[in-house]
Formats: sequence, C-alpha cells, structure tokens
Amino acid sequence: MKRTFPVRRLLLAAAAAAALSAPAAMPEARADGPAAAHKVDEFGRVGGCDHSARLDHFAIELQNNPAATGFIIAYGPDGQGSGTADYRLKITKQYLVTARDVEPGRLKTVYGGPYREKGEAWVEFWLVPPGAAEPRPAKYENDAGSFKGKFAEYKAYDEVSGWDMGTGPPVGNSTLAGFAEALRMQPKAAGYVVAYSGEDAAPGAWRRVGQSEADGLRAYGVEPDRVKVLFGGYRKEITVRLWVLPADAPPPVKGDAKERRPEAAAEIGRFDEYYLKYAENERRVFRGFAEVLKADEDLNVCVVVRPGLAGEKEFDPESKPDPDEPPAVDVLKLAEAWRARLAKEYGVGSHRLIILVASPAEGQTYGEVQTWVVPPGAALPDTSDEAGDEGEAEGEENPKEF
Repeated sequence: MKRTFPVRRLLLAAAAAAALSAPAAMPEARADGPAAAHKVDEFGRVGGCDHSARLDHFAIELQNNPAATGFIIAYGPDGQGSGTADYRLKITKQYLVTARDVEPGRLKTVYGGPYREKGEAWVEFWLVPPGAAEPRPAKYENDAGSFKGKFAEYKAYDEVSGWDMGTGPPVGNSTLAGFAEALRMQPKAAGYVVAYSGEDAAPGAWRRVGQSEADGLRAYGVEPDRVKVLFGGYRKEITVRLWVLPADAPPPVKGDAKERRPEAAAEIGRFDEYYLKYAENERRVFRGFAEVLKADEDLNVCVVVRPGLAGEKEFDPESKPDPDEPPAVDVLKLAEAWRARLAKEYGVGSHRLIILVASPAEGQTYGEVQTWVVPPGAALPDTSDEAGDEGEAEGEENPKEF
C-alpha cells in the first residue's frame, strides 16, 4: 500500500527548507519584544529646561538597562553650526557624557538626513538591547533645494547682549540653519531678511535684529553679499521674515519706510564688562547705536557708565585668570573710545555722544554701560533711579538735555 503524507506536513517541510536556503532578512526596529530596539523619545525644538529633562530621562533609561546601547538619530539641516542635525548630535552626546556620566562607548549617533520640515531639526532616542537590530533612519524629503517665497516668520528680540537659553543645553536655531541650507542649495537665489520694528521698540531695533540674523548666516557658509537686510515697517512686536527669491525677482518689500523718531530718551540696552571684553560683542553694541546716529542726523546717544568697584569682583580673588579669556574692559575708557570712533568709522560728529558717569547700582561690583537714544530737546536719562546718584556729565555739570 502506497503511503501518503498529510498536506499540512508537506507544507511545513517546504517552508522549513525555504527558510534554510533563503538569506537572513534584517529585522526592522520594533517597539515590542525583549530583543528589539525601543524608541524612548523623539522631539523637535524645545526650551532648555525641557531639553535637559528629556535628556535626563534618556540617561535614566540607559542606567536601568546597562547592557543596552543608546542610539541617537538626528534629522535636519546639514553642515555645522547651531540648529543643524550635527549640532543636535554633539550637544546631546556632550550632555549625556559630561552631565549624566554615560560612558561614551554606550552611545551611537547617526545623521538621518533632512527632516520633512526644512526649517526644523528632529531627534530620536532609542535603546538597543544586545543582539537587537539597530533602528533605521526614516527617509524624509523637503523642498529646500527649489523653494521660493517666504521661508519663515517669527518674533525677535532687540537684545544685542544675547538671550537666556534656560538651564538646559540649547537645541540651536534650526530656522536660520535651514534658511542657510536653502541658500547653499540654490546658489543663484537671493536671500532677504525683512525686519519689522515693534510699536514700543527702541530706535534701530529692526536694524540690530535684522543684521544679527544676517551675520548669523556666515557661520553656515553663506556669503554676506547674498543676503540683504530691509526695513519692513512696524508691527505690534519686532518681527523677522526670511525670504528666498530668484536673483532677478523684485525684493519682498521696498525697504524705504522711515523709522519713527522717539519723543523721549529710549534705552537700547545695558552691557557688563564681561560681555564687552569680547571684540565681537563690543562691536555689536557700538554698531547698534552708531548706525542709528548715521540714519538720523538729529538724534543723539547717551552712554551711562557705571565703573566697577576695584578689588570687589564676584569671582574668587585667588583663582587664576583663564589665559584664553580676554581681560575685562575699563568701561569708561571704552565709552571714550566709542566717541572717537564715531567720526572715523561712521562720519558722525563726536559731540553727538555724551557720557554720563554714575555710581554702581546697589550690590553691583562689575562695570556696566547703558546706551540710550535721545531726540532733540529731550532730557537725558536719570541715573539716580538705580544708583541714588544724580550722575555727572563728562566735561559739564548735570546736563539735562541736548
């Protein structure tokens, strides 16, 4: 009698033979299973405190899984500098190693390519157990290489002394990094930074903010002559719009709007000696009021100087100065140098800058300067509001107005 095999048994045997002869397939990263990669977190732009909280959570996951590898994938603008994917990878690894004591060998960083939003960077945190397949970066596409029009719009702040990044590591300016990448990918296109002044902003705010954004593009390899800064007029708050247009297209705004003249003295900013000791910062502060004077010949500038108290610095007096750090500046000498440089660099008469020397504010040990724009006939800033000192003008006694 002829023997027959059940159909089910034949199918199982055929499947087993096929499995033995076929090449092994790479398993996809999964969120389940004991030997599969697990995505811990993913996010884009976040504040400093939120950023450190997410990094701390990832560090705890690594501590709770000592055999696993931390896999970090970043998507976003290519290149170097704040806001790029490379920047996110470096900041993430640096924080985990230095602040959370994660062994460098337990971390693997991967650039995943562009993100689907051209002005955004995105990061993923994965735990990869021993034997598990590494997660594969997603494939995103965007139109940075062909886009024409308004690239981005956002509120800005007239803070030439910098801004508070919070208590955690920064994620960087991915908007500016993406704008720069679009310009690099389109070498024949023109870039525009259109800045709008706020209703209550100090004179020259639009120029300081717009020029700061344009200057920031140099870090991404964009030549200054490819980007024009234009005054768009007024909005409720200071606003910046970034544009990418064909080289032969008209600019997005005429740029011929006139800035309003203030009715009273308006403060631009205040800067301490530790900030001003860096040449780039000092130049930015000087340019911030010098260009206001050049644009309106009827305006004047007042620089309030509060010298520091000798021998009473906030740092440890026994500590040795860092040889890589420039020494703190003498703020009074710096203000006097500014007055001389106005004529040389901007063709502005030195008489249009007046220096008031005031006592330090209560508890202040460091030197500081404050810059003010003063319209014709307006009173000078009252230095007694902070220091209990009426102040004195260099070369004259208590001047009240220009």
